[in-house]
Formats: sequence, structure tokens, C-alpha cells
Amino acid sequence: MKASKLPSGSWRVRVMVDKKSYSFTKKKKKEAELKVSEFLMAHDRKSESIRVKDAVNQYIQLRSNVLSPTTIRGYKQIQKYIYPIGEELTDRIKSSTIQEWINNLSVNHSPKTVTHIYSLLISSIKAVSPNVLFDVRLPQKKPVKHNVPTKEDISILLKHSEGNLKKAIMLAAFCSCRRGEACALKYEDILDDHIHIHADMVRNANGEWLYKDMPKNGSSDRFPRLPNFVKEEILSKPSEREIGRSEYIISCNPQTMYVRYQKLVKKLGMNYRYHDLRLFFASSLHAIGIPDVYIMHEGGWKSAAVLNEVYK
Repeated sequence: MKASKLPSGSWRVRVMVDKKSYSFTKKKKKEAELKVSEFLMAHDRKSESIRVKDAVNQYIQLRSNVLSPTTIRGYKQIQKYIYPIGEELTDRIKSSTIQEWINNLSVNHSPKTVTHIYSLLISSIKAVSPNVLFDVRLPQKKPVKHNVPTKEDISILLKHSEGNLKKAIMLAAFCSCRRGEACALKYEDILDDHIHIHADMVRNANGEWLYKDMPKNGSSDRFPRLPNFVKEEILSKPSEREIGRSEYIISCNPQTMYVRYQKLVKKLGMNYRYHDLRLFFASSLHAIGIPDVYIMHEGGWKSAAVLNEVYK
């Protein structure tokens, strides 16, 4: 089972099963190989059933080299919530059993979390028992209420912060950085009056922080404008002007930075998430008449959905 590259740049894998030829084409080699593995696994288990917990373990293991370390780590963190129905068989588990599990899970978890866990469960089951169907109802998602900081709030945050934290706040509020993106920025990413956001700092399955040189989504690789006052803060000390171009602008990991940020907003009596600073970035551009398409491009958003939620 070998993947071959097509003239279009896509990858194709062909397999023979029961004297029939099957072809799978994907943009990436690993994606094509994964699709074939899923197909073969489902075929081998057409009349076989395994325990739900084994299906989940198998699903995660199969994707460990394809999905991001953060996604795999997230799967491993939530798979414990599937244990109450882990002994059920994939092709025999009833909708009523899953519904009861969902109801119990919803007592102490948000609709978003329940949906995420359910998605892992169903994907795992269908990977080995593709013909099963379930009729269940998930908890309704609550309307999102965005908390957008004002200019005065940002000024107060900057006045009471310094060093790594001050840089992180500026990069989120004025350059649209997510916390992982801010901590992955290097001095070599500064390009005159713009900054190149193209990497993320993520945790692997063991909880170790890794530099990931790829965007969170297709729109995350971007070049937002770098205001002079932000650039001056980043390069405020002689040591920072002389530092190696490949060194990180923020010398701590996203979790350490976030804990410091949380302590600061609590001390100031504020209730803003670090992510809300990105909404300040969007609202500031919107207030001066910048089109949503441009804001999406600068901020690394896939669609205008988030912007519509902020301004509706």
C-alpha cells in the first residue's frame, strides 16, 4: 500500500479488497494513508464489534501522527468521560444508552464540551462500525456574549504590566495574536511595519511545549500591521536590539503568560480573557470603517461569523 504523488500535487493510494480496487486521493500523503487505514479497519470489522473504550483508544492512536499535538492531547484529556459507557459494544450500543450518558455529562459540563466529547465518541464508533446510526439530542448551545475591552481598559492593562506580559497584551490588542501565536513569534518575524504570524506554541501529548511552524487554520498565516509603539516596546532595550534574530520575542510559554495575565486582570478588577484582546483589535478596526474582509484577513479569522457576533 504505497502513496503516489499525482501531477496535481495530490496523493493517491490504491488498495485491493475482495478482488475490488479502491482508490483514495487527498491533498496530503498522510491524509491519503489515513483514509485507507480507516477503510481497511472498517472493512475488517464489518461483522465484528469491539468495546467503545477500545474504539476510542484505537481512533486516537491512528491519528497520532496526523493531527496536531494539541488535538491529540485534548482527545486524551476527554476520553475519560467516555469510560461510563466504555464496556458497551460499538455495534450494539443503543441510542437510549448514549442519550442517558449525554444527560449525565451535561449536568457538570458546558454544551460546547459535551458536543466535543460526543464528537470523539461517535467518530471512534463509526471508524469500526460505520453503519450504526444514533438518534440523540445534544444540549443547546448558549448564545455567546462577547466582552470587548475599551481603549481605556487597554491603557490600564498596559500601564500595570511590563516585560513579557506587556508585549503579549500589545501583540493581542494591536496585532491580533492568539496567546500561542504571540509566544511563537521571533525577532526575525518583524518585517519593518508588519509582523509575520505563521507559527504557534502548542503542547504535545506529554504536556511539553513545542514550536509548531504552521497556522491554526488556513487563514492564520498573515502579516498584520505592526504599530510603531508596539515595535518600540518589543525593541525597547539594547539587549533586545542585539539579540539573535531567531530568539523568541516573549521568553515564556503560553500557560505562564496566561497565568500572569489572569493575575493582572483580577488585581485590576477586570473580567477580560486574553482572547478578548483580539476582539478589541477587531472592534477598533471596525470603528474606523475598515471592511470586515480586511479585518478577517488581518486577524486570521476564517469567516465573518465571529465579527457578526461581536457587532450584531
